[in-house]
Amino acid sequence: MIGKGRSKQQKKGGGVGVLVRQEAGIDVEELDVGGCEMGEDIMAVRLEYKVRKGRERILVIVCYMTVEGTGARAENERKYRIVQRVVEQNRSENVIVMGDMNGHIGVLEEEVNGNGQLLLDFAEENELEILTVTLAEGRVTWSGRENESAIDFMLVNRKAREQVRSMWVDEERTIDVASDHNVMVMEYECLKEKRVNVKEEKNGRWKLRDADWDYFREVVSNEDWKLGENGLRAERGVDEMNERLLRKLNKVAEESIGRTRKRTNGRTRKSWWNNEIDKARKERKQSNRKCRS
Repeated sequence: MIGKGRSKQQKKGGGVGVLVRQEAGIDVEELDVGGCEMGEDIMAVRLEYKVRKGRERILVIVCYMTVEGTGARAENERKYRIVQRVVEQNRSENVIVMGDMNGHIGVLEEEVNGNGQLLLDFAEENELEILTVTLAEGRVTWSGRENESAIDFMLVNRKAREQVRSMWVDEERTIDVASDHNVMVMEYECLKEKRVNVKEEKNGRWKLRDADWDYFREVVSNEDWKLGENGLRAERGVDEMNERLLRKLNKVAEESIGRTRKRTNGRTRKSWWNNEIDKARKERKQSNRKCRS
């Protein structure tokens, strides 16, 4: 884990950081974002790992934007300039920008505020897609004091978008992180292997978010787990016992959880970006310039 934050004397702000599994075989390099005070709320790391014919890189930028209030706009404008500089310097790489932007952009049909407009302008100028808007299952990223809002976002450039498979927001808080913010999950397909698990892809992925866990526990508790006349202590090899257990668990899971539809292995995904989208983005830029002038 690498991270940083403001000093204890500063009441506002938390910190930013990145955690990577040690066994994942990923090299982590922290990029210099400058030594100014606003740089304490921004972290940029390059993740690099081996692929079939060389190495692949992902640039991850994690941000914390100041809550709206006195001086917030000036602070956040400086922060976005830092992030924009890092994005521009690394346009050839897969770029992911994420964090607590403390801005409303209308995701929950709320009015766009100052922080939200800064985010929209930043995304447009750098041709970044806001996945929380275009792709995510779930929208609420923060809840507390009987209020809900969407203030945390994930953005990607065109190159990274080609490898994003899904994104969802844990609105039900099935993942407990002891925070009033909800976990956001992005499924990103690395090119490390042709298929991470061909068998799982062939059968479809487990529907973990829609699972009936009460029914799953009931089926598991009622299942006969004996593997032979002498139960689990039958005189069989460990591998055979493991395979039998897995088959029974898979059978139970198929009944109570289910899988997504099958996918065809080896099929090349069509690019979502085309000339029509390019034209629409240019027209939107021109319209926004006219509105601001």
